[in-house]
Amino acid sequence: MKRKIKNILVAVQQRNLLSYIPTTIFTVVAAVISIPILTRWFTPEIYGKYALVLAGISLSTTLGGGWLYQSILRYYTGELETGEWRLFFKLSLLGSLVIVSFSIPLWYIFVEFRDYSIAASLFIFLCIPFRTINVMDRVEEHPFRYSIWDSGLNAGKLLLGILIIWQTNRRLGMQSIFWAGSVIMIFGLINLLTVKVTQLRNLKKPIVSAKKLLSYGLPLALAQLSVWLFSMSDTFLLKVFHDNATVGIFSVVNGLINRTIHIIPVAIMLAAWPTLVKIFRKSGWPLAVREHASQVKIYLFIMLPVIFVFLVFAKSGYQLFVHEKYWAGTIIILPLTIGTFLLGLSQYYLNTFNLAEQSHKVTLVLLVTGGLKVIISFCLVPHYSYIGASWATCIAYGILAFWSIYWSHRTFGVNLPWQKG
Repeated sequence: MKRKIKNILVAVQQRNLLSYIPTTIFTVVAAVISIPILTRWFTPEIYGKYALVLAGISLSTTLGGGWLYQSILRYYTGELETGEWRLFFKLSLLGSLVIVSFSIPLWYIFVEFRDYSIAASLFIFLCIPFRTINVMDRVEEHPFRYSIWDSGLNAGKLLLGILIIWQTNRRLGMQSIFWAGSVIMIFGLINLLTVKVTQLRNLKKPIVSAKKLLSYGLPLALAQLSVWLFSMSDTFLLKVFHDNATVGIFSVVNGLINRTIHIIPVAIMLAAWPTLVKIFRKSGWPLAVREHASQVKIYLFIMLPVIFVFLVFAKSGYQLFVHEKYWAGTIIILPLTIGTFLLGLSQYYLNTFNLAEQSHKVTLVLLVTGGLKVIISFCLVPHYSYIGASWATCIAYGILAFWSIYWSHRTFGVNLPWQKG
């Protein structure tokens, strides 16, 4: 047992997990600081309105740039050609312009959210090129720089947003978080572009065409849309069938879990994925499957005790951190935590299809299960509010985990979670 633990810890270290610690630590710290303050300053109705705008921004950036981030991550490793680098950046700007052009009229249609229009539109416009450049840092194996800026946006927008809210006497409301995010992205873009200024001057002809990149990106865009259906669709359904306060309570609990528990498998996967890609390209499936089994063991070794401890102290901890107006949300901590664990496990097995250049299968799994999630939510949310939404999430992630594990095992012989290998 001691040898197994030692091997797992050595494997984690070998995967440069330390380079991705800022993404984990800063995001958790920001959540611990910001959620108690925001839930005391703002009612569930106001928080719910912010969550709805955030869901709309997430959908916009997914459609405008998600396909590009995923294409770059999946199909490129090592130093990018200068022409490739410029092509990706130009495509990200084009995606920003298109999405913002479509989103601006929507702010005037949905009058309730018009006060967020300028802050949210600027955030969307900057987010797509910022994320694209940041992802290219990850591809080019600069994990620490990627991690610093990724966590800087995720954590910094909350902390700087709180400072702006406090300094303005809450006049700007929660849109301050989007203003703060835009400020951070402007500095991030200046820094990241400065690092690449030599490449931008010494241009070469791209070795990949925009058409080919789009052909990669289409199935990945659909997959990203499916992920959005999993994570954000309940926000709109709760608004349709209930009210902003319901959205606010659900979003606080869901956001707290996503910024704490879900960050762990994300950090592990960020660190381990480049190693798995290199092994697969150099040695083929047998060694890659063995490496995958090691990744799953690391995930289970870390996540199972973390989730156990989290659930033991969840109710008392939640009531300590958030204002009593949000305490009703304690009832949905259990299903959302279980769902988060199942989501992380399924992602490891879905990655085997990405590795084998069969991303269309990932898209199929995510589209079907994402559609099932919406159907289950339609059945439960009208009658059981955020309780129904949380159990719909848990059930859908369970289906996703079962399907991805079974299909990966049948297709590639990947070990089941309880198998040795």
